[in-house]
Amino acid sequence: MKRTLLPCVVAAMALVALSPACSKDDPKVVIVHEGDEDVVKEIRHLQTEEEAAEERRIAREKEPVLDPEEPREKFLLVWGRGEKLLRSIQHERFDIFQQMRDLKLEEQADKDEINALVERMSEWTVGREDAELETAADRLCKLIEEVRPRAVTMMDAATAELTKVQAVTDELDKKVAEGGTVLQRQWDKLDKERTRWSGPLQAGRFVFLAIKSMLDEAYVLADLGPRRAQHALTACLGKLVEPPLPLELAQTQLEKVLARAKWYRDGY
Repeated sequence: MKRTLLPCVVAAMALVALSPACSKDDPKVVIVHEGDEDVVKEIRHLQTEEEAAEERRIAREKEPVLDPEEPREKFLLVWGRGEKLLRSIQHERFDIFQQMRDLKLEEQADKDEINALVERMSEWTVGREDAELETAADRLCKLIEEVRPRAVTMMDAATAELTKVQAVTDELDKKVAEGGTVLQRQWDKLDKERTRWSGPLQAGRFVFLAIKSMLDEAYVLADLGPRRAQHALTACLGKLVEPPLPLELAQTQLEKVLARAKWYRDGY
C-alpha cells in the first residue's frame, strides 16, 4: 500500500526516534509500527535528503570569497561557455523584430511607434567587450523601464477597443439567434475594427517577447558572469518584478534571472 511520508514520525515500537519538532499529539504525525522497517528507511532517507538540500541552500546564500583572476570574475566564461547560447538568443530576437516590422498596421502612428520600439530594443545586447558586459544589467533595466509603459499603453488601448467589438458581436449573435436580421455591412465593420486593433495588441506582445529574449541573455550573465554582475542584476531587476510584466513568459524569465543571481558557483 502506498504511504504518504511526513516529516514527523512517532515510533510505536521504538523503531525510530521522535523528532524534537514533532509531538505525539500532532494529528499529522505518521505512526510507525513494528515491522514497518521499510517505511522507517524511506523516512530516514527523506529526512537526509531534506537536510542535504538545506545545507546546499545555506551554502549558496553565503557570500563567496572572490578571486579577481578567476575566469568567471574576468567575464571569460560568458562568451566562453555561453557563446553558442547567446548567439542563438540574439538570432531569435532578430526574428522577433522582423515579425514586428512585418505587422500589418493600419495607422501610421502605430507603425511609427513600433519602428521606434524596435530601433530602441535593437540597441541592447549583453555585449562582447568588458565595458559592455559591466553595464549590461543597468542598460537592460533602463530599456525595460522605458519601453514597458509604451507597450502597455498600446496593449491596453487595443484591449479596450477589442472588448467593445466583442460586446457588439455578442449582441448581434444574440439577435441572430432570436431570429433577427443583421446586415453584412455590420459584420464587415466589426471585422475591420477587430483587425485594426489586433495589430497593436500583437505588437505589444512582441515587445515583451523581445524583453523575454533579453532576459534569456541576462540569465547567461547571471549563470556565467562575475559576482558583481549578479549583484547588478539583482539590484535593478529586483525593482521591476512588480507590477508583473504582462507576458507570463517574460515575467517567469525575470524571476529565473533573479533566482540564479542569488548564488555564485566557483570555477567550473
